Amino acid sequence: VRLHLKTCSSVAEAMNQLNIEVCSTAYGQRFITCVIIVIDPVNQRLTIANAGHIPPAYRTADGVVSTVTLDDSGMPLGLILEQEFRERDYDICPGDTWLLWTDGVTEAQNSQRKIYGSKRLLESFQNSPDDIESIVTGIIDDVREFASGQEQSDDICVVGFRRLPRG
Repeated sequence: VRLHLKTCSSVAEAMNQLNIEVCSTAYGQRFITCVIIVIDPVNQRLTIANAGHIPPAYRTADGVVSTVTLDDSGMPLGLILEQEFRERDYDICPGDTWLLWTDGVTEAQNSQRKIYGSKRLLESFQNSPDDIESIVTGIIDDVREFASGQEQSDDICVVGFRRLPRG
């Protein structure tokens, strides 16, 4: 990923080149979901390219939670050699918080085999404090409590970042 980000002129082109590499070197029917976010701290913008990964969510300073649309997502890496990925830019306003997670979070199961789900994750994000560390650890703690010791079948990873409010 780093190589392609350093040698390509855009995030979409980097994802396209990464896809070609995965298609050329993958064995069998393997694929990779991937989301790349490049943050421009000078212009307070970010650029996203998504290869079949769960779309990120963001919370504005006034508490509104939205998710990045699936319309901007391509198929996972390694499936279609000729795929052309798109990228999308977002402004990062003061107080905005962004959250990404793996499907192991939303697919975590409790003893009744019910899944944690996107709705619960987004509600947890909506109701969490502003501190990014508290948001991430709070969601992971909530998933663990929900799963109540059940062995999980997938990785659980949450990543977040926040632009501090002005002042």
